[in-house]
Amino acid sequence: MLILKAQASQNYIELDTYVRIDAPKLEHLAINCDVDIIRANLHYVRLLSRSSAGLRHLDYALFFKRWQRTLLELQIDDAGNDGHACVHALRELNGGPLRVLRLTCHSPDGGKVDYTPQPALDLPLLQRCSTTTQLLFQPPPPLEQMDVVVRNMEILGGMLEGLANTISLRVTFEKARPAPVLPRQSAATRTVFPKLRFLDVETSLDMSTVLLLNAIDFPSLLSLNITLEIKTRKTSGPLHWTMYEAGSEADSDQSAELSESDSAETTVSTASIGCLHSVVNDGYDLMQQGDALHDLRPHLARLLSGPVKLEVRTRARIGNRGQHIKFTLIDEPRSRSGTDPDDNHQPGLHINVYIDSGWCRCTRNEGYAVSAVHALPAVTIEAIAEIRVAVDIECGPKSAGANTDKVGRLFDTQAPDGVETGYRFGFWTPSDACGDAHSPRESMILRKELLYLPNVLKLDVDVIRSHRWVGNSMLRAIVANNEDELARRSSRPTLCRLQHIYLTASMMGRSVRIDQEGSKVWEEVKQLAMVRRRMFDAGLCPQLCLVLVGNFCACRGPIHETTYIREVQDLIPISFQLPLDGCRRCTLST
Repeated sequence: MLILKAQASQNYIELDTYVRIDAPKLEHLAINCDVDIIRANLHYVRLLSRSSAGLRHLDYALFFKRWQRTLLELQIDDAGNDGHACVHALRELNGGPLRVLRLTCHSPDGGKVDYTPQPALDLPLLQRCSTTTQLLFQPPPPLEQMDVVVRNMEILGGMLEGLANTISLRVTFEKARPAPVLPRQSAATRTVFPKLRFLDVETSLDMSTVLLLNAIDFPSLLSLNITLEIKTRKTSGPLHWTMYEAGSEADSDQSAELSESDSAETTVSTASIGCLHSVVNDGYDLMQQGDALHDLRPHLARLLSGPVKLEVRTRARIGNRGQHIKFTLIDEPRSRSGTDPDDNHQPGLHINVYIDSGWCRCTRNEGYAVSAVHALPAVTIEAIAEIRVAVDIECGPKSAGANTDKVGRLFDTQAPDGVETGYRFGFWTPSDACGDAHSPRESMILRKELLYLPNVLKLDVDVIRSHRWVGNSMLRAIVANNEDELARRSSRPTLCRLQHIYLTASMMGRSVRIDQEGSKVWEEVKQLAMVRRRMFDAGLCPQLCLVLVGNFCACRGPIHETTYIREVQDLIPISFQLPLDGCRRCTLST
């Protein structure tokens, strides 16, 4: 492989002559300067200029035409001033054996190139392609992987027909501007992607994702990944929230009842959280995202068949400022399917929420200023029969300056979800994906979204040590809704078919105590047992059964003899699936 680089001086490249190459067996070439190739057998070419002047004399059309018969892989890191010329010159590769194309285009001022009508490319053997500008293919090549970065759906729409044979498609919508309003397409006018198995979308969750799902059909889709990042920052003024209204498809009486205690705007005082954070997401407020997520729900629903499982999984590190929450919908056909060879795609429809919070004392004491519950409206579909709320906590913060050894000792002694362990490293752990944040708005969203789930039969919730202090938002929301519904004598209570609740204690951390004085989560379990028993006696729901699974502490005596268990067992049946050799990493010493 031959790599030629010119020396840069004062942000530009000075070359007075061509570099001449006479190498008949040369197959791999990477350059950022002008060259004159006399003889070669080029299979791989990378134009890696970091300056528009670096390849100022290169005639793209002539270069591509000369190597059209041998070139298998082409990578252009920066087309510079000739962005448009470069794309047009790609026509010279038509009909050739090119299998891999990577193209990055920038305008002279550093922005993306302006989109203008591009010529159609005929690359019959193209297997992998990535581009930051519009590329049109005709006929559609047999793409195994396509990565495209576009401003909005208006640009991507012109490319869809040429991507119809793609197996794995990754779309990144730029965050610079909202998507334009485009007419909705009927099923008859959608572009069919018969081979598409994997679809990944990175977006600010404006309407671009909804428009994309409305524009294509993919009968063979195995995995859909949508990524949303929510950021918070410190502010000097009060924190304001903008409310969104629940969709009309839920029970209108129930939604109206819940809205009575909700206002259009809520301000959090400095006294409640110590300091202030505002929620920002690249110019989109939470109302816009809420609307997009509500519109996303029917598109996800039409991709699923039969009973569906919803998994809400939180991944977080002790002392880290962020957390990752994945909402996954999976039906029976996808649960029987495998992953791709690289294991990069799990079967199901996934919404990944990344929360990045400005860290301070109030974050440690109160948690994040926003909850991942804002993504819930996209996944609360009527076909859900099972909900799993899982928590994965890792040791070792990513934040700079933290003492990793100290964190490791705390992991061993305090358990993975230690609540108060020092200000400097902020070892508060966000353990509840849908939990309350600094505003009651999150709990109201959760309560409203539960109204869309009448067919849930099973709820499985991970219980960790910090739940003794903070409780569990899902249990809290069910209790609040059911109590209101009993008072109103509603004929359609929340989760009206729920039969089993599993509380699962992880075997990885320290054991969870049931008889802990003042434990908030066990008080919520008792309240839930009471309200569901009243509903069962009134004929509004089936009898609820509680199942305790995993690493619960039973070292003080038989677990079924604890005060909490006896009180709950008087209301609903309880069963146990506990380790035969006792609890792991007992918490009686902490």
